[in-house]
Amino acid sequence: MFEGEHILNSETVFKAGKECQSCTCKNGNVSCEPVPCPADCILSGTVDFTYQHGNIFQPEADPCVQCICLNGSISCFVTSCDKDCDHGVYSQDQCCSSCDACEYKGAIHSSGETFLSIEGEDCKKCSCKLGTVHCEQENCRELDCPIERREQLPNSCCSVCLNHTSQ
Repeated sequence: MFEGEHILNSETVFKAGKECQSCTCKNGNVSCEPVPCPADCILSGTVDFTYQHGNIFQPEADPCVQCICLNGSISCFVTSCDKDCDHGVYSQDQCCSSCDACEYKGAIHSSGETFLSIEGEDCKKCSCKLGTVHCEQENCRELDCPIERREQLPNSCCSVCLNHTSQ
């Protein structure tokens, strides 16, 4: 054991601090020797940022990019999203969408919610489930009352005749 860490025989570990060291365990004895410290990385912009070797960071402008500082060089990669849903909701500081709700035609609907999608004369009843929207055409019965005596049912594409029981 060396500085609270178990080191196996013939294993070499790197210790960073005020001075950097390479420490090797040989037959139960640990010997260390000074080595050059990895260089920090400087990200220049409107404000310069300094990152230490091994730091993973996100550039301020893009939540989909992560970068790492390795020995004075910055390497960046695009974040991959594990979950994929057709109508997930994106927030400004997230790269991947959340499947807890649905964004459909500019409106956000919670999972389990049903809603109408009306485009011109076309009316569909839709539901949001875990970031996916499913819509079905709602078939309405022909009404035998004048237009002025019709009322649209809440959350339905269909109208009913006032003071009349059939749809």
